[in-house]
Amino acid sequence: MSTSSGSDPKPIRRAATNAFQDKAQRAPWEPIVLSLDGGGIKGLSELFILLKITERIKELIVEGLSEGGNIKDDELFAFLRDPILLPCYFFDFMVGTSTGGLIAVMLGRLRMSVPDAIKAYWCLGNDIFWPRPIIGRFSSTKLRQAILRVIEHNCGCHEREEECHDMEPLGQYDYAEVNDIDYHRNPSLQNFTCKVALVAQRKEVGSQNVHLFRSYNFTRRPDRGPTQRNPETIGENHPRVWEACRATSAAPLNFRKMAIGTDKFIDGGAGNNNPCDLAWNEAMLMLTPINQEPDTEPNNRTPAAMVSLGCGEKRKHTLFGNQFSLSYVRKAWLLGKSKITDAEPVHIHMRDRVRENGSDYFRFSVKQTRGDHGNNGLSGIELADCKRESQRPWPGSFTQPQAPVESTGLPEWYTQLQTEASQQEEERRKGGFKPEKYWYTTFDTIFTRTEQYCTDRDVRKEIDKCANLLLTYARERQANDPERWKCLVSHPHPDHPSYLESTRRPNSNNEENGW
Repeated sequence: MSTSSGSDPKPIRRAATNAFQDKAQRAPWEPIVLSLDGGGIKGLSELFILLKITERIKELIVEGLSEGGNIKDDELFAFLRDPILLPCYFFDFMVGTSTGGLIAVMLGRLRMSVPDAIKAYWCLGNDIFWPRPIIGRFSSTKLRQAILRVIEHNCGCHEREEECHDMEPLGQYDYAEVNDIDYHRNPSLQNFTCKVALVAQRKEVGSQNVHLFRSYNFTRRPDRGPTQRNPETIGENHPRVWEACRATSAAPLNFRKMAIGTDKFIDGGAGNNNPCDLAWNEAMLMLTPINQEPDTEPNNRTPAAMVSLGCGEKRKHTLFGNQFSLSYVRKAWLLGKSKITDAEPVHIHMRDRVRENGSDYFRFSVKQTRGDHGNNGLSGIELADCKRESQRPWPGSFTQPQAPVESTGLPEWYTQLQTEASQQEEERRKGGFKPEKYWYTTFDTIFTRTEQYCTDRDVRKEIDKCANLLLTYARERQANDPERWKCLVSHPHPDHPSYLESTRRPNSNNEENGW
């Protein structure tokens, strides 16, 4: 699938020398981290940006083959049954807050392609946010059911979809760290594939603490360096996929808090809407061997790169005006809310911190633009917006409605994806995503604003650099250790159609673990 249209500028050509190749050759397996902001329905923008990156990787592969380079990119994925490039092939960690956490689960735990995740997001958003309740919160039951539908349709580890339902664990099949207790019990559970963490807040008496729902084991390291967030193994805390997704999405103004056992959770948006720092610390900590003695010299290894995706620049709020007026009170509330969920301070801090460590950092988030053709980016879209307009005439009217501006001129691949998403929904009762009956103006606005952002020359250069880095590390990993590379791109579950045999791990169906 190509995301380009005839009017788009031609892609930037690859540089003659690859700035990332030397570092990738020296340390090809240092982790690459994907961080996903929370942003409600605007998380869709993160998927459109990631689609641009993966499409650019495909273009670079084609260019590399046509240029007759030393490394044949067709060998990177030749052994896969499905030629679609998945984001989980290129990232070692995916960490997300709120809807960013849902995306991390889709791309990392369920190993979905970006187009499939976009289709699922359309259906998910429509199920959850339409219709908007007149008063009160959105339905937590609808949220749970929508998450379960995504799991059922995309797990693929069972013969029948209904077997993969609300009992599917968040823990991935290869969840064990080298030398942890589960690894010693069953080495075939050693982790090779992309790991996923979802950010939430655990409610406690008089306070709340950051909590990470992990798909993998995290054993406590020596108490130094970054804060270790609830280190534990899968056996100690084994939430189901839907429970973790429900917890990370429990924004207090929109959904009830989520109870798991005796704990109660809300979403991580308050203070951790941009989980970039948590994601980086997690990758840093896991570079330290779990059996390292406390008095050993600190580990100087760092992740190779951080890719941070945001949900758009926020609207600026000020407190000018009469401080005794109702409008002033509203402004103060909006300003406070904006500061709590502002992703920009974390971005600036982490950009400097990552680059000081000699690693690469990329941040993509739709900005507001000025000038005659400027717009407010995504700042005018509320977190729970899901606006649509009927394509049918009003009763008694013989005039066919005109498509809204936001829904005109959409590229063919986009409307084709809408059709595919609608076909998946046909089996369902009343409701569901129906682009043949409605113009989904919120979704279309998010796409067009993201598309405009991605066509900016500076942004295109960053997308090109990011795609170059991801492909370079993939090439060097495959050249360095072909069997380990095969384990990384393989589905970890032996019963999945995309599972690949490898000499790097024993073939073991360990039934006593409950998989």
